Amino acid sequence: MLKERKQEAPRAEVHGEPLAAPLITITDFRDDHLTELEVTNPEELITYRDQQNPTWIDVSGDHSFTTLQRITEIFHLHPLTLEDIVSLDQRPKLEEFENYMFIVLQIPNFLTHIKVEQVSLALTPTVVLSFHERPPGRFAPIRGKVQQERKRILRLGTDYLAYVIMDAIVDGYFLTLERFEERLQELDRAILQSHSSNTPIESVHAMRQELMVMRRTCWPLREVISALRLTSSPLFDEQIKVYLKDLQDHIVQTVEVIEVYRDTVRGMLDIYLSTMSHHMNQVMKTLTMIAAIFIPLTLITGIYGMNFQHMPELNWVFGYPAVLSAMVLVGLGMFLWFKRKGWV
Repeated sequence: MLKERKQEAPRAEVHGEPLAAPLITITDFRDDHLTELEVTNPEELITYRDQQNPTWIDVSGDHSFTTLQRITEIFHLHPLTLEDIVSLDQRPKLEEFENYMFIVLQIPNFLTHIKVEQVSLALTPTVVLSFHERPPGRFAPIRGKVQQERKRILRLGTDYLAYVIMDAIVDGYFLTLERFEERLQELDRAILQSHSSNTPIESVHAMRQELMVMRRTCWPLREVISALRLTSSPLFDEQIKVYLKDLQDHIVQTVEVIEVYRDTVRGMLDIYLSTMSHHMNQVMKTLTMIAAIFIPLTLITGIYGMNFQHMPELNWVFGYPAVLSAMVLVGLGMFLWFKRKGWV
C-alpha cells in the first residue's frame, strides 16, 4: 500500500476544495520567547529532534510522499504511521509505540455544509508533529491557543502541548455546532412556511447526513481520550491526565448536543410530513366540497339532458330560467350548509 501511495499523482483537492501549498511551521518554545519559523526543506527539522525544550512542528498542505517519508524517518516514526498520515479516511484513534504516541483526530469544517479534515499528531518526548492538508489559516485558532499557553507548555512539556492542540480541536466542534444551530432555526421557519416546495425536506435529509458525519467524527474521540487517561506511557504525565478529564467532559457534552440535534431533525421531518399531510387534507376537502356541490347540479342537468319527447318543462317559457335558478339555489344551499358545519 505504501508503494502505491508513493507512485500516486499529487492530489489537487480534498472534499472538492483545493489543497494548500505545502508548508512546515516550527514553533519553538524558549524560556524568554516563542519562535515561529516556516520552512520547506524537511532536513531543517533535524536540529529540533534532540532539543530539550518543547517544539511544535506543523506540517500543512499537499506534501509529497517523499517529504512525509523523510519527516517520519527523521523522527523515527513507524511506516504504519506514515501510512495512516497519508490516508485521509482514518477513524480517530490512539497508537502507542516505543518512542512516541500517534493520535488521529478529525476536525469538522462548516462552510455551506460540514466537511471533515483529518489531523494526525505524533508525540515524542520533545516534539509534537501535526499533519493536515488544509491551509495554515484553518489552524489559526489552535495556534492562538498554543501561544496563550506558552509558559505552561514550556513548564509541563510536549504532553501538555498535545493536550492544548486536542482541546482547541474539540472547541472547534462547539463553534461548528453553533453554526449548525443557526441552520436548524432557519430550516424550522422554512418548514412552517412551506406548503409545496421540496427544498425543506431536501435540507432536512442533508442535515441528517451531516449530523451522522459529526457523530462518526466525535464519538470515537471519547475512546481516544479515555485511552490517553489510562495509558502508562511516560510520554503522558499523570498531572496532564487531570486536564484530559475536562477534555473528555467536553467531548461527552458535544456528543449529547449532536444527539439532541439529531432528535430535533427527526422532529422537523415529522413536522414537515404532518404539515404537508394537513395541507393535502385541506386541498382534498375543498375539492370534495366542490364535487359534492356539483353532484346534484349534474343530476339536474342529466335529467334535462334526456331526449324524451314529452317533458312538461320543455314547452314552458320560463322552464330554462327556472331550472338555472333551481341549480343556483341548490348549490348555494349546500355551500351554506357546509359553512354552518364548519367545513369551509
